[in-house]
Amino acid sequence: MQRLIFLDESGDLGWKFDAPFGQGGSSRHITIASAFTCIDAKKHLARTVKKLKKEAGWPPREEMKWVDMPHRLRIKFCQRAVQLCVDHPTIEYHAIVVAKQGVFSWLRNDDSMLYNYFIKCSLLNPITSCSRVTLIPDPRGIAPNSGNPLDIYLRQAIFEHQFHDGGGTQLGIKQIDSSAEMGIQFADMLAGAIQLHYEGKTSDYYNVLRPCLSGCFEYFFQNARRAAAQSSVMQAPY
Repeated sequence: MQRLIFLDESGDLGWKFDAPFGQGGSSRHITIASAFTCIDAKKHLARTVKKLKKEAGWPPREEMKWVDMPHRLRIKFCQRAVQLCVDHPTIEYHAIVVAKQGVFSWLRNDDSMLYNYFIKCSLLNPITSCSRVTLIPDPRGIAPNSGNPLDIYLRQAIFEHQFHDGGGTQLGIKQIDSSAEMGIQFADMLAGAIQLHYEGKTSDYYNVLRPCLSGCFEYFFQNARRAAAQSSVMQAPY
């Protein structure tokens, strides 16, 4: 079966942590969310977004983004995303969450290298369990084709992973603007819901989605906690 994987992220790759996010500071986390589906089930992602637009009176040709959605619409999305998983077993949701304050300083200079590494660590196994996979990331996101192209990086990883077992996953990457692809808009909403939980803003949406998350991989969280503990000791009055 051919699998489609829609990818989008929430947060930024800035590294300024001495000010609050949105007030001169960077986000403390970045979330990359993916919606796995097959060609036949892809339509259900699009229908979910279209129905939300219609109910909200959203212009049909205007992209619906999580950051612009009111609370009631966000809750509806999360509830319907869960129901899709229940009704259609070929639909899965995965997430990668990075605690940016724990990322080693020498890794902060190459956005595409970080992006590629996280995608490989979290998605390599589900990708290589399929014979054909097409990744569909938001090309306006963390530049999947700059520096170290994602498709070349992943094909090499697939080759190394399957070298001894005779596997042969065929990987493709499709570049399409998120405004024209509702599967990417769906992934943007997944990422936004999860990101708000990790940023400590609200867990309302994450708690709804959590039962249907096939995987939520956390990176550099231990390093981030260690850095926060050291910072608090340094700032403690004596």
